[in-house]
Amino acid sequence: MNSTLKRGWSWSTWSPLPAPCLRNQAAVLAALVVFVVSGCVSPPPTKPRGRFATLRELAEVYNYVIDDTSTQNVGVLAKGGRKVVFTAGSDIALVNGTPVRLEAMCVPVRGDLMIPSRSIDIIEGRWSPDGDAMANVPVETVPLSIRKVVIDPGHGGKDPGAIAANGLYEKTVNLDMGLRLRDALVRSGIEVVMTRVTDTHLSADKSTDLDKRVALTASAKPDLFLSIHADASTDRSVSGFSVYMARDEDRSARVAEIARCLEGSYSARTTQAQSVYDTNRRASLAIARELQTVLKTRLGTDCRGIKEHGARVVKWAICPAVLVEVDFISNYSGAARLGSAEFRQKVADAVTEAVLMCSRRGSSAPKVSAAMR
Repeated sequence: MNSTLKRGWSWSTWSPLPAPCLRNQAAVLAALVVFVVSGCVSPPPTKPRGRFATLRELAEVYNYVIDDTSTQNVGVLAKGGRKVVFTAGSDIALVNGTPVRLEAMCVPVRGDLMIPSRSIDIIEGRWSPDGDAMANVPVETVPLSIRKVVIDPGHGGKDPGAIAANGLYEKTVNLDMGLRLRDALVRSGIEVVMTRVTDTHLSADKSTDLDKRVALTASAKPDLFLSIHADASTDRSVSGFSVYMARDEDRSARVAEIARCLEGSYSARTTQAQSVYDTNRRASLAIARELQTVLKTRLGTDCRGIKEHGARVVKWAICPAVLVEVDFISNYSGAARLGSAEFRQKVADAVTEAVLMCSRRGSSAPKVSAAMR
């Protein structure tokens, strides 16, 4: 809708129709408001604020289509290749036939099927009732052969990372775990590329440093990117490990970056990039889950789950990528563990075990490096 408003124009002086057509200007305003709300300049829908939402509300907010088979007791949403079925009286949704637990049961109310408002966030991996952001995301079998890994010990040089109360630097811990991991993977026959092998940074500027780590990963063309860190919090009681992967909200930017590295027409590159992105995301989640399982068993520390994050090194990696926060250096017990060579070796061995477990389950997966310039 296009209109030019002249200076001095006001609602009180303007009338687009003769008086017989509308009783007063208030009616004109009401008509225009209805047109705007229902027509060309409607504001984007906002996420439901209550605990429950209708099927239509979820469809509008998350850009799904309501399937014609939907009824008051069975709601069906579709987007891309995903089909989600909600059933009244059940807290289980079927995502392409795979059950996913919701935070509450779906309930029929006055002709509408009321669905827990965070259901799509759970299904798309942004939130979980258990605190694990990716716990319920269905993952198909991921064919993955890990022959080459980039290990990124976080921070370094002028960037110490977090510092423990006992003076232990995160950069030191990260490097030691990274080198131990490198040795364990190499002994298992896996080629390793390190972003750093000494107490140094790739650039004094932090942003440039991260960009260089991303560029190094792209040039290495690995099957997996692993960034190793120690966590920190202002709450010194917090401890345990977390596994991070890139946010799906960054999909468009990441697909565009992958396409830039490919050859062919724009359409062909975009289609291939979307396929690579989806494959990498599934593989990242599979590896994250394996890491979560093995680290929980081998380290015996609290598991804080799999989470999504916008960390640049995983966001812009053109291969499956995860970032492991091994423990909280801000926690006194966590700092003591991280300061122990025995614990750091346990971490290296556990991560190696997880990588090998993932690799043994599949054969070669498609990756960007096969088609890069």
